[in-house]
Amino acid sequence: MKKQEKQKIIDGVREKFEKASCAVLIKNNGLTVSEFTTLRNKLRAEKIDIKVVKNTLAIRSIEASSYSLLKDYYKGPTVTVWSYNDPVTLAKILTEFLKGQQKAEIIAGAISNKLLNANDINKLSTLPSKEELLSKMLGSLKSPTTGFVNVLAGIPRSFLNVLNAIKEQKQN
Repeated sequence: MKKQEKQKIIDGVREKFEKASCAVLIKNNGLTVSEFTTLRNKLRAEKIDIKVVKNTLAIRSIEASSYSLLKDYYKGPTVTVWSYNDPVTLAKILTEFLKGQQKAEIIAGAISNKLLNANDINKLSTLPSKEELLSKMLGSLKSPTTGFVNVLAGIPRSFLNVLNAIKEQKQN
């Protein structure tokens, strides 16, 4: 591979690391092409990138970045996965895909200068996603106003029920 091609790869990988909110390294011990394609498609559906890069090129691309703490984990066949939005979605997809697999395993990950091991990423996968948290928060914000409206509507409703009872009593 020519020096220009290597530099182009390094720049592309560096750009992915700069944009990423989370990066995870997977040890590939013989995933088949169809298994890797299945994983790639699941990740692509969530706008998550996955790439196999030579370890030396990957290490050069993260040397001066916040992900430099991952450089010691680039040993053997390594796959890099980048999430740009929600790290929980990445963790959920990876743990679900790798569950029961002997061919691949999570080596390490990083979120904003914090190194994560495989157990941390598994714990991260049990958290609710960003969308779930937002919907729960919206429900919490909505419930007091809904209750207040029901209390205010209850007064005229009760008054109307009393008037209807008096009307029925007078008719009988």
